[in-house]
Amino acid sequence: MKAQIQQILIQNTSKDNHPVLASATVKQQLLPIINHLMDTNFGGFVQTLYELDIDEKKIMDITTTGAMDAGQVADLIIEREQKKIETRRLFHRDYNGDEGLLL
Repeated sequence: MKAQIQQILIQNTSKDNHPVLASATVKQQLLPIINHLMDTNFGGFVQTLYELDIDEKKIMDITTTGAMDAGQVADLIIEREQKKIETRRLFHRDYNGDEGLLL
């Protein structure tokens, strides 16, 4: 299931790493996968969130407000992927020798 989620995220990111992840379409594509994992394999679901590097505190915040909602989880996945893209953009070194930010 992680591969399916990653494929959706890859398909919805342009070649120059400009995210188009905020679209409702991406969220709609993620929802059935997330719901299926939550309903059939909760351990696998938690492992997938870990592998996608979703902030554990944010997951806990969702669960303390009531039942975990697939829409909220999809939002966290999209948010994390956007942060990864921004980080890559900041630290990217292209073939012309131009450098991103170096700390």
